[in-house]
Amino acid sequence: NYIAFHADAVDKLWPLDTRLDKECWWTSQYRQTVTAALRYRSHVLLAKSVIVVNYDHSYEDIGLRWNVTRAFGKAVEQVRAQLPEQLRHCVRDVEDTPHGYPWGTARQRGQRRYGDWNLSMLQENCESQWDSQEVASHRSRG
Repeated sequence: NYIAFHADAVDKLWPLDTRLDKECWWTSQYRQTVTAALRYRSHVLLAKSVIVVNYDHSYEDIGLRWNVTRAFGKAVEQVRAQLPEQLRHCVRDVEDTPHGYPWGTARQRGQRRYGDWNLSMLQENCESQWDSQEVASHRSRG
């Protein structure tokens, strides 16, 4: 995977939490992706036309021994544990998230500052309430 971040979001998503990487080196990246999807739903861009291949890596044999689904599931549980009970469903299960699954419907950034996101903005429909203008616009459409 190739991942890029908006400058406003970097401080909220880094450094990586590598506590679960002993079981699978990719878990910290997956946890970071889950966190980004939770915080910035509909603002996570997926470019399926971009392909990065690293033929020089030497961990293919190790990767075959990893139980990636179990390791990623632990990351999901870590993120869920940080949420109030009524919002835990906003973190998708690994089995329900195929590679390349869209994390919402793409929206323009507008005046949002991604660094300003906080848990109180997260609603039970898993969308974040960014500002009063967005709320008013959402109500007029609804």
